[in-house]
Amino acid sequence: MNNKHPPKENMARLSGLMDKWLEYFRGYCCENDTLGRLLFHLLVGKVASNIQFKYANEDMGLRISVFVIQPSGTGKGQSRKPVREVAKRLELKYDECLEASDAALAGTICQEKKKGEVKIINGPLATADIIVFTEGESLLARGTFNKNIYAILQGGLDEPGQINKKMALGEISYPTNTAFLITSYMVQEFHTALLEKGLLQRLIVVKRDFSTEQRKRIEQFILNSVHRDKIVIPGEFENALKELKKLGEAKAFIEFDKADFERFKGHYSEYTAKVTEGLDEKNKIVMESFLTRLILLVLKIACQSAIINERRVVSLEDLDYALDLCKVHLESIRQLLGQDAIIQSEFLGLFKEAIAKNQSKPGKVEAARYLVKHTKIGEHMGEKRAQEILEELAEKGILKREKDPNSPNKIVFSLPDTPTL
Repeated sequence: MNNKHPPKENMARLSGLMDKWLEYFRGYCCENDTLGRLLFHLLVGKVASNIQFKYANEDMGLRISVFVIQPSGTGKGQSRKPVREVAKRLELKYDECLEASDAALAGTICQEKKKGEVKIINGPLATADIIVFTEGESLLARGTFNKNIYAILQGGLDEPGQINKKMALGEISYPTNTAFLITSYMVQEFHTALLEKGLLQRLIVVKRDFSTEQRKRIEQFILNSVHRDKIVIPGEFENALKELKKLGEAKAFIEFDKADFERFKGHYSEYTAKVTEGLDEKNKIVMESFLTRLILLVLKIACQSAIINERRVVSLEDLDYALDLCKVHLESIRQLLGQDAIIQSEFLGLFKEAIAKNQSKPGKVEAARYLVKHTKIGEHMGEKRAQEILEELAEKGILKREKDPNSPNKIVFSLPDTPTL
């Protein structure tokens, strides 16, 4: 085992690297600095893949993956461009995945018609350093098809990543160290992804909403860019990227300052103790599934922070910085959990409207169809999820669920004070 620190001579040219990146990133995006920081850490985690730290008696790499949830027109699409350009300079293999399927990710096995030979074709997860999904919402759709994708993504995002896919003609199996950048607009399927557990817990989730003033500044930024010259990577930044690339070529280990880590444990415990405050029991369980993986994300970013700030030992400054950045992740999860309550409230209002209009108790199917037809978010989620929300409202006592006296096999819903007709 090689216990040497990252070479100090390479680190001398990395001063101010994050600031140089953000200056370059802002040429493409405005009002998105936190996302910019996380995307640079995604890049650093890959280029420094030979630098590791000890975690639970294992050698742990610095790879992270990011899931961005933002409305259209707020910069999530533009943010991919500087990532792609810097990935080229770092000689990282960057791949944009246009098809959300297990074959497109993991690969496939085919048999030649004439010779009958079986050929295994590995997917991009075998070789790509970074894979980008521009329509992340498609990964969250329901059905057996997407369960296969979930299994592949979860295996790929594990440490170490491993792809296993059994097929009729054999099995695809190989290690992977791919980092993911996934972008999406807000859809109700996030609720299912949170409850089913596994995928979002392995990613850093960034959910952003934008105020009217922020949107105006973004609009002005776009207008000002119409006649702007092509964005180029400044020479000083490009030289620093070369040094970063050299740094990641040699196997090395990074360590934590013991005294600083003891102090940090108090900061970490103080924060995590408050994360589940105000959540009901169901959502506390969901949030705790994210907390179990939080410390690993923090340690990875702290190690990266030490590297790009010319430190060979992780300090309290690095750890606190990493925790602050990861707070965005857990705050995003809390927003997604709260979004469920907002949707339930919207559905309840429409349900009351439907009862008043029809003067009857609708069945689950009829009620779900009405909600899907009359709400934009209902249209995205589909009838099955709408039916589940009706059941959840009934469990909370907000709606009354009962058998239809005229048709015992049919379940109808009503408000608790709705008179029987």
